[in-house]
Amino acid sequence: MRRDDFSHRVCGFRRNSRGVPLGFRSGGAWRELDPAAWTPVPGGYYGGSGAAISTQTPTSGTLRLSRMTVPKTSSRDRLGIEWTVAGAAGALLGLFTLSGSLTAGTAVLNLILDAGTIDATQASGCYEKVINQSLGRGDIWLGLVTQGAPATVPTYRSMSGMPEGVPLGAGNQVSGTGTTVSGVTGAFASAHAVASSAFGATAMHVLARAA
Repeated sequence: MRRDDFSHRVCGFRRNSRGVPLGFRSGGAWRELDPAAWTPVPGGYYGGSGAAISTQTPTSGTLRLSRMTVPKTSSRDRLGIEWTVAGAAGALLGLFTLSGSLTAGTAVLNLILDAGTIDATQASGCYEKVINQSLGRGDIWLGLVTQGAPATVPTYRSMSGMPEGVPLGAGNQVSGTGTTVSGVTGAFASAHAVASSAFGATAMHVLARAA
């Protein structure tokens, strides 16, 4: 086990900072788990990792994303978000993969699913979009953007803090949870370029439910 796994033990299980089980104790012996064999619990909600949960009112037109690790190919049937203050516009949700180089500033978010818009003018609470999406093993980025330059932008549940695997850079050590893409004013494009300076942003706490 690498030292930079930031692993810890909870009730006899050891997990890395992304919450993926790595092993367990049985009969006084340590037994390793294959992360690829771990299956998400149907009906369970999964999302990015962060050290602190708070709220934030993001800039309209700025896509904010968090990273979720998928240990094995599995499906998701809901995307959800909570807002604590309703706004005058909706929240567009999507799923992406990331390619290219983070440090060289050539990273690209590749669209997997445009899940459509949730009406965020409704009373504060947790809301979901029904989806039907298979996700392959690897890192998936969950995104949210408010559009239309509304007079009041909703205040969403957010998260910040340094998870495992985020590239080091200015500010990332303090708030390395997510990334941003500005100028997203319509439906998601098939690809969105990401500047290296955009990493380290506070992310919206979007969750995906396992089917």
